[in-house]
Amino acid sequence: MRLLKPILSLLLLFGFTALLDAPHGGRSAFYLLSLCALAKLALRPQPIAISLTAFIRQYWPLHVAMIWTMLAIFVSDLHHAQWSFKSYEAAFQLALFPLISWVLLSLTFERLRISEWGFVLAAIVSPVLMYVATNGGAVRNDLVVGTKLIPFTNLSLLLGILALMSLRNNKKEEWIAIAIKLLAGACALYTSYLSQTRGGWLALPIFIILGVAAIKRLRIANKIILIAALFLALGTVAKYSSVVSQRILAVQNDIASYEADNDRDTSLGVRLQLWRGSWILFTEHPIFGIGLQNFPQSLDELQQRGLVTPFTAKGFTHSHNDVLFNMLTLGIGGLAAILAMFFVPAAYFIRDLRHADDRIKSNAYMGLSLIAGLFIFGLSDTIFFWGISHTFYSLGLAILFAQSVRCHLEEKKKGDAPIVQQR
Repeated sequence: MRLLKPILSLLLLFGFTALLDAPHGGRSAFYLLSLCALAKLALRPQPIAISLTAFIRQYWPLHVAMIWTMLAIFVSDLHHAQWSFKSYEAAFQLALFPLISWVLLSLTFERLRISEWGFVLAAIVSPVLMYVATNGGAVRNDLVVGTKLIPFTNLSLLLGILALMSLRNNKKEEWIAIAIKLLAGACALYTSYLSQTRGGWLALPIFIILGVAAIKRLRIANKIILIAALFLALGTVAKYSSVVSQRILAVQNDIASYEADNDRDTSLGVRLQLWRGSWILFTEHPIFGIGLQNFPQSLDELQQRGLVTPFTAKGFTHSHNDVLFNMLTLGIGGLAAILAMFFVPAAYFIRDLRHADDRIKSNAYMGLSLIAGLFIFGLSDTIFFWGISHTFYSLGLAILFAQSVRCHLEEKKKGDAPIVQQR
């Protein structure tokens, strides 16, 4: 097991870059982490931080939340007597969260901080890949290195935000590290700009609020002023940037066309049709949903009922909304699963915001950024329809939660240490 720590460190450093550059390679890195955990269990070395059983018992609500999606799929498939390995493969990565998070506890908090440079490296690489795929933003390619444009863009943006959030861990004299992390954030924003995808922009206000709140030694009044200034800067960019203003104008035109029933097959018009149709079908199949394999047929049914256009019925494979898609396909169990997947870990990180240990606070802001980002991304696109998002979320959450638990354990160890009286 001497190689365990070096292997884990390398995976933290290059795992996210591998996921963006080669999704299958990134998933291989994720499963390698799982194998490391199984090897540690099989060899039964002296536990470094906490045993797996104790870890699961202490944080069981979070582990149940991450396994719930796979259980919801099983119940729905059992009801419909339909089975597909592909749907389980993605959910299985979420279910591996306890194992991944536990094996990462083999590393100290400082060693786990290598993941910050994993975020940085992937964020810096992302605009290069996007620039090549879009010819410098001139074309809107549907794929970027084998990954769909929207999830690639959103995950790249989130990596940049995590890199910026990790600045809270740096001291003022670490100016080189600070400069590189600022560069990573700028690269991620440029990636989003080149892609011309609008869904990720919806999360920017939340990222601004969390980022300003995370700044140390800044009064609340000054934080409010800074948030207002950054919002004003966003508005200025939206008004004077030709790319951004055109994309926002397109939204306004899409809404007008949809309401006037002139053209419902615009980018936003299709989403409105899918959202309305998904809600109607959920109300008709609330317990077990329609089944993951039956979405195409459900669109045909909606077309026959005049609820969606032929273009929408034939051209789309999901609802363009994570919550609605889970509700529609898996029923009430799917709704509970996706809400638990986001809000249960968020509760742990919100609790940590009040902690006295500044490392735990910093980690909480990063965890909330990860959760809020993916949740908001999923409001305009079914981000978890793509397997890369399951890998990204399970790995990112495991890293950040392991860092938090590591700090709590170190703090407890200090508190339990006997007091030595000086003579």
